[in-house]
Amino acid sequence: MQGWGAGGAEVREGPALRHSKELERQLLALAGALPDEGEGEGEEDGGRDGDHVGTMRRARRVIEERVEGRTRRWGAGVRRGQMAPRSEVGVNGLVPVVGNFFYPLVGRADKGAVATPAVLGRLLYVLGTLLQCCGRHAPLATTKPLTRTLLAVVLASRFHEAATVRQASLFCLLVCFQALPYRALLEELRLELEELLQWLVEAQRGDPEEGCRRHAAAVLQGWKELADDDAQQTNNGLGLLQSPAETGKSALCG
Repeated sequence: MQGWGAGGAEVREGPALRHSKELERQLLALAGALPDEGEGEGEEDGGRDGDHVGTMRRARRVIEERVEGRTRRWGAGVRRGQMAPRSEVGVNGLVPVVGNFFYPLVGRADKGAVATPAVLGRLLYVLGTLLQCCGRHAPLATTKPLTRTLLAVVLASRFHEAATVRQASLFCLLVCFQALPYRALLEELRLELEELLQWLVEAQRGDPEEGCRRHAAAVLQGWKELADDDAQQTNNGLGLLQSPAETGKSALCG
């Protein structure tokens, strides 16, 4: 394709320019601004300059409507601009079958089947995520044994030489804190908690990796918030949590 520039010099259009013009022609055609093929060829385009902006806006609106009409969304359940229906409480389908996934993975970790720290760290994250997805309001008959088992895994992996494994252990510990009510944690897992909270205090102070120290401080803060919420609800000030700044005694008072 060619044209004539200033002074009568011949100007040849490159592929990029032709491609741009073709895209513009298609956009205009979508907006209904072009005549049929072959109609009006040879006429100058100056008459369309005045409404060019409005035409492009119409073309963009047509494209957005077509894309929206062919777009499927998961999770929201409604199209954009519509009112979301009231959600209904349903049954967590993971809870009845979570043990089929959780315990075989724990068995692989216990038997030393995981060869590298990176894989072990990912395995710990998977275990914590499975417990987390059960939800805090799952039946205690399910979450108690899961939490106890995961705490045992954390006890075995908390001093791992790889920082990625220690961070994954901290994540699992935080999930355990959130999986059960505060009272259930104290009643069922008091001995494990005493040892793990002491580890958190030491990790916050002296872990060689900054990320682990930061994660340990966050987990301790999460535990403190649980204790504060329970104290406000019961109004009896049991004093079961010591400050992380205190010296190396148990984080739980006997």
